[in-house]
Amino acid sequence: MLLNTIRETQAAIQNGTLSCMDVVRQCVDRIEATRNYNLYIEVVADEAMQQAAQLDARLSRGETCGRLAGAVFSIKDVLCWKSHGTTASSKILKGFVAPYTATVVSKLLAEDAILIGRVHCDEFAMGSSNENSCYGPALNPLDPAFVPGGSSGASAAAVALETCHFSVGSDTGGSVRQPAAFCGVHGFKPTYGLHSRYGLIAYASSFDQIGYMVRYVEDLPQLFEITAGKDVNDATTVDWSYRWDGKEEPVAGKLGYLKVPEGLLDPIVEKGYQKVIDKLGADGIQLEAWEMSLEEYLVPTYYILTTAEASSNLSRYDGIRYGLRHPGNSVESIVTNTRTKGFGKEVKRRLMMGTYVLSSGYYDAYYRKAQKVRGMIIRDMDQLFTKVEALLLPVSPVLPWLVGAKVDDPVAVYYADIFTVLANLTGQPGISVSLSGDQGAFPVGIQLIGPRFADDLLFKTGLFLTQLF
Repeated sequence: MLLNTIRETQAAIQNGTLSCMDVVRQCVDRIEATRNYNLYIEVVADEAMQQAAQLDARLSRGETCGRLAGAVFSIKDVLCWKSHGTTASSKILKGFVAPYTATVVSKLLAEDAILIGRVHCDEFAMGSSNENSCYGPALNPLDPAFVPGGSSGASAAAVALETCHFSVGSDTGGSVRQPAAFCGVHGFKPTYGLHSRYGLIAYASSFDQIGYMVRYVEDLPQLFEITAGKDVNDATTVDWSYRWDGKEEPVAGKLGYLKVPEGLLDPIVEKGYQKVIDKLGADGIQLEAWEMSLEEYLVPTYYILTTAEASSNLSRYDGIRYGLRHPGNSVESIVTNTRTKGFGKEVKRRLMMGTYVLSSGYYDAYYRKAQKVRGMIIRDMDQLFTKVEALLLPVSPVLPWLVGAKVDDPVAVYYADIFTVLANLTGQPGISVSLSGDQGAFPVGIQLIGPRFADDLLFKTGLFLTQLF
């Protein structure tokens, strides 16, 4: 029954052909059967079964349960879960136990969703392959020789392998959308400010946003209407209420599509992308090509700004207050030893880069200029959305690569984010849809970006795309 949507699973529970305990049991069995993919770092089977039994008892008495009763989910190891470990998949947070639960997770639990466990990720969500984790690499469910994407790679793989209905991750530069595409599922990053970041371990605060990975696009609006909105614990959130009307439909006006420079896309990705454009045109959708003038600045701008914010956010991990501590002869040596031994290679690389661009003499040359370019990118996108309703573009210029193939070439990995960082730079919503076809072992991920607060438009258009292919 996990092959069904959340609503279909709930309907089966309501008519008695399935119980909440059956659903949890299936999830636990799938987790055990797929352990070789190295996804989960904590599974709470007993707690989940107990919650499922309580839900079944309430339903048998005719009581009203929450809107997500019977839905099972996992969370990325950057989201706090009270009385459970939260490590950001880093040695430096070894032994840390969260004192509270993240707002988004709390909202899901309040609607009787069943939390089955934690999955690991790239350390502090820094990476695009799920190889930068202190727990080792997660593997792609479509072919375990390949990476699942990142940084929420284990989350996407957990959904694809049917260990849960959905997984909650974080998206700083595509960390939900890219792994979803690599694993053949769907990912969604909402408009910045619609999901509270309270309880999310910060990477880059002006970019981070909590999102979802699902097998069915129609599950996304059901989740989003529960978790979107104002939170007094996060000053960046906005007052927002949302109700989905259940319709799948294309944009009413023009749909823009990115005109990608020749040679930038893998041939298989290029073929799949062009196939989608041709199919939409044949179905009567008004299309308008868009050539981005600042495309070459997307990745440099993103990495200058995110590493600068990370160098500030991660300064709190010093071995003094919580987490790992390595001894030393002074406070300075304790901090130095702890951070040297506690952080992984990629995190150190980004922290050094961020510290450099914020340092005296380089702040104006790098950080300030990057902020100006970010503003120019936002203005370009806002202007585009006066002409078209949404923008179609690839999720990634490449398909998944072999595990270990790019660990010594970080720049190549950075440039694989070229299409996903756009929505994080602008704060606009983005959805990745995995479309099946004749492209080979891996589906091609297609992305839609919309104007701020047009999240509903992405659900409808994304669902329309899945019906076409």
